[in-house]
Amino acid sequence: MNGLTLPGYRSCPDALNDMHNEHLSAEEWSWLSLGKYDERCRLRSAQRQGAMETLNKLQSELFQGKLTAWLASHEGLQQLPATTFASEEAAMWLANGKYRGGTSLLIGPDEGQIQKESNSRSEDNSERSKGGRPNISRDAALVYWTLFPDDHTEAQDAQSGKPPTWKQVLGRVNEALDWANREQVGLSTLQGALKSDPSKGN
Repeated sequence: MNGLTLPGYRSCPDALNDMHNEHLSAEEWSWLSLGKYDERCRLRSAQRQGAMETLNKLQSELFQGKLTAWLASHEGLQQLPATTFASEEAAMWLANGKYRGGTSLLIGPDEGQIQKESNSRSEDNSERSKGGRPNISRDAALVYWTLFPDDHTEAQDAQSGKPPTWKQVLGRVNEALDWANREQVGLSTLQGALKSDPSKGN
């Protein structure tokens, strides 16, 4: 997997590789945003043509609503409307994995994945009823490092311009967990997860 993503979501390179017949790195996908004859693009002509077809396929499925795209930042998740992908620029955003060159793009689950997540959550609920407990701490830590890759103390709140408080951080983490169909956590669980797994989800 290329970088951190929220549970149930994929980075653009991962989504593209799931559709493509040849695994390309995130850097190789980003080369598609360069001009056709740009020397920095090291893909062979046939490779580039096949990769562009896959890129256009992903763009088409997003435009048709078969898949969903999300902006992921320390402020939370925001779904992009399907019409966003009618733009010619959209293919280049997907190639770079960044919306307009800035905020990270995540590809949300399709109908089959949503059903799988729903079934998984039902199984988790069943395990809890038997006294078991899913690994919610790992999910919480993974979401935290996705939203705050440099630690939340290095981020700035959009309104105050100061680092978000733990209360604000918890709200954003739980919002993301809810979108990803995962159980929400308390502050002590989140802080404990980060202490036991301080290496950004590794």
